[in-house]
Amino acid sequence: MGRHIFGMKDGPEYLRMLYLEKQTGKSLINKSPEAGTIAAEAYFEQKLDHFDTSNTNTWKQRYFHNFQYQKSESNVVFLMIGGEGPESISSVSNDTFPFVAWAKKFGAIMFCLEHRFYGKSRPTPNQSVENLRYLSSRQALKDLEYFIESMNAKHNLKNPKWITFGGSYPGNIFSCKFLSKCLREKYKTRAFYS
Repeated sequence: MGRHIFGMKDGPEYLRMLYLEKQTGKSLINKSPEAGTIAAEAYFEQKLDHFDTSNTNTWKQRYFHNFQYQKSESNVVFLMIGGEGPESISSVSNDTFPFVAWAKKFGAIMFCLEHRFYGKSRPTPNQSVENLRYLSSRQALKDLEYFIESMNAKHNLKNPKWITFGGSYPGNIFSCKFLSKCLREKYKTRAFYS
């Protein structure tokens, strides 16, 4: 079944997906928006500063989700942790990616959370020195914790087993670098594996 890559028409992601379609012989893109979307882009109300209780400012953090492979008997949720660059819908829709193939195999829900200050996830209007105090791994870890708690509530997830993935600074499944490792160690009850 194909996927509609909305907002990407003629962009680099769209062209890459067309190339992958040709190479794999698989339909990865729905050419017709009427066919509906399986994966979707969404925005989440995130706290600007998780450590200053007097600061009640919030901002819209971008994420992608895909419930296509969710099995009713499964409570597995995959979370791709965004790193130092923009994320794209293909993170949760391109089944040539291992993350998506594993979600299909294990009946998992998929989320991909874009890192603050990257892509369209801009907590402040500019990147002044004053505003960059909100760009830290500590804030990013709390973003993840708050995102997981909010998605559990929003989607009524009962006893979910969150499994985190990431590359580069957020860590990847093999070497468990920084963010994935810290999330697993610090918030054991919220993220079970990475």
